[in-house]
Amino acid sequence: MSIGLDRGSDKTELIREADEIRDNCFKAIKAYLEDCKLRNNEAWQNAAEVLWRIIENHGLLIHNESYSKESSLLDNLIIELDENKGAKEAITILLLVDWHNELKSAQQSFLALWNERRDERINKPISESIEARKAIKETTA
Repeated sequence: MSIGLDRGSDKTELIREADEIRDNCFKAIKAYLEDCKLRNNEAWQNAAEVLWRIIENHGLLIHNESYSKESSLLDNLIIELDENKGAKEAITILLLVDWHNELKSAQQSFLALWNERRDERINKPISESIEARKAIKETTA
């Protein structure tokens, strides 16, 4: 008798890759802001400081958090960057519109995969596990 082995979701590797993409987007923005703070241009320095403080308030190491905590922190950061007038002006001054949109897109892609896997797990019949346990008991009895 052959017992099927549950190898998890096919989405697990895709989620890992999507997380790496959003991590890289976040880290790239941070690195860029650090460079902008060093420019010999007061407007750029000030704009970089505005965004740096916002990111710092949400967490400079967001990318090191668990998937769910990182998702929550990034959602809140993105909302503030989208709604805060000073942040929007700073994003424009520093030519970060594309970078910001890439971060939002990476976050949305990650969350879509995360939710698909969650739904997959919710809808997975538990009878497979029960039947597997019964089969194991029968072969060892």
